[in-house]
Amino acid sequence: MDAFLSGLLSASGAAFAKVAFDGDSSLTVLLSARCPQDTALGLATFYTLRGVCYLVCLGLNGLGLAKHCKSMKERGSAAGLALSTCWNFIITAFYGYVVFKEQKVFTPLWCFGFCLILLG
Repeated sequence: MDAFLSGLLSASGAAFAKVAFDGDSSLTVLLSARCPQDTALGLATFYTLRGVCYLVCLGLNGLGLAKHCKSMKERGSAAGLALSTCWNFIITAFYGYVVFKEQKVFTPLWCFGFCLILLG
């Protein structure tokens, strides 16, 4: 369970990082449409929300690291690392496809890498 939570928290942290730093993310596009950045209030709102996303990213990654260490302690370093990485890989692909509408997520190369992780 700790390996799954580690992967979930770390993938969620990565999703918040993408929202905070990617100029084409859904939050950036939404804020650009709603908050005119030519005013001081609009610019402050824009950067404040991006800063909050960054802080959430740091918090989630910290929690993910704690769960990752606990998973490695319980299962051994190799098994804990493999399970955490596997869940992170799967959940990150899910976020990319569902949340960010990325079309090239499940390529043959991705599926091959996923099978290798499952075999490991």
